[in-house]
Amino acid sequence: MTASLNRELRGAGLFCGESRTGPPCPDGSFLGYLSPLEVREQGNFLTVRTGIGSECGFDESAYLFNRRRQPMRLVWRLEQTSDREPGYRPLELVALRVSKEAGRGGECLVLAVGLRSSCGSTWRQIDYRVFRVDVVEGESIRLLAALERGNIGDGMPDGAASADGIHIEFQTGSVDSSLLTRLAVRRFRVVGDRVQRVDPVALGPSGFVDEWLSLPWEQAAAWSEAAGRDALRGAHGSIGRDAAFLGPPRKCGRSTGLWQVGVAQEQRRRYFLVRWTPPFRFRMSAVRNAPRTDCVTEDPEADA
Repeated sequence: MTASLNRELRGAGLFCGESRTGPPCPDGSFLGYLSPLEVREQGNFLTVRTGIGSECGFDESAYLFNRRRQPMRLVWRLEQTSDREPGYRPLELVALRVSKEAGRGGECLVLAVGLRSSCGSTWRQIDYRVFRVDVVEGESIRLLAALERGNIGDGMPDGAASADGIHIEFQTGSVDSSLLTRLAVRRFRVVGDRVQRVDPVALGPSGFVDEWLSLPWEQAAAWSEAAGRDALRGAHGSIGRDAAFLGPPRKCGRSTGLWQVGVAQEQRRRYFLVRWTPPFRFRMSAVRNAPRTDCVTEDPEADA
């Protein structure tokens, strides 16, 4: 279906810049053209993505159809109907994920991940939204909408949706100025209309320290051990941007589950003790001015 529809649109001259042999885009702009249509089957649903040209890309829209109803019924849409709305910026969709239906009402979760339009830079605003959709009545509620800074140089953001939550990964900036990017992990549990961030927040000790330092304290506190939270609050702001990790994380002792991550900024050094419960539950335990003597075993694979 996708190939047939795109063939007709191409024949009508509505695409440009697809290949070296195809028609080029006038003045290097996609204005007045369409992006190739994407039609995908996702379980009992059919998703459709399309876009209209903007100066530096496409403003894309998405639609969800219930295939169990005959004829198929449109049950959800994501679109901007006017470029004159306040705050309008084109949205390039890079992932559209639909969970399986859950509950007697036939509800599902829809995750839409996109990029806010930008000309030339690999640093973009990552736009992700979560909706709960009643696939019988065709009604939806937006549960979450977020914008975060990310980098697409090493790949596009992606995600997954399940009946009770969503998972997103993308590249973002690091407190370590020698690293261009680090992996950002976002997992949310959805219960009713409530959306809560849950583990994992990172996939390794260094990534966790990076994330913990990047969060405002009100959020970082949730990933800190309760016993040391007062002391950790003061240490949380001790390291800013333009820092550097002091080598791979080090395992402490034999069975404590503690890992040490050293961070330097100018003449200041801090040693972060992270409690790691497999597979990917991390909590900040303490921040020290000097390294612990029993944290000696470097393990580069811990951050792999």
